[in-house]
Amino acid sequence: RETSLIPFVELVRIENFSGERGRVANYLTIAAIGKYASWTASSSLMIRDIKRPNAPNNLPKSSSDRQLQFSIGYKFTDDLTLDVSRAVIQENGYNAGIFGATLNYLYKF
Repeated sequence: RETSLIPFVELVRIENFSGERGRVANYLTIAAIGKYASWTASSSLMIRDIKRPNAPNNLPKSSSDRQLQFSIGYKFTDDLTLDVSRAVIQENGYNAGIFGATLNYLYKF
């Protein structure tokens, strides 16, 4: 099949997160992966909300983190692929971004 689109959604709730009583983490992941001929593309969004009602006064009672990622790739041959990716991250009030590329060659022996 030459063309495909795969959606993905995941919801996760973790109570007593990291062993701390009353601390709750909620995760939401939404993603899609598409393929057309030799091209692939994907995007994903991950959201994490943490509630910490029993936190000491010097620590925040809640936090919200985000990660948004895009990637695109091309398959030149069965042995050679190139992928590039970009991610934007927001965690604990800090913002960051990253760009990456991979060139893969599969040597069969």
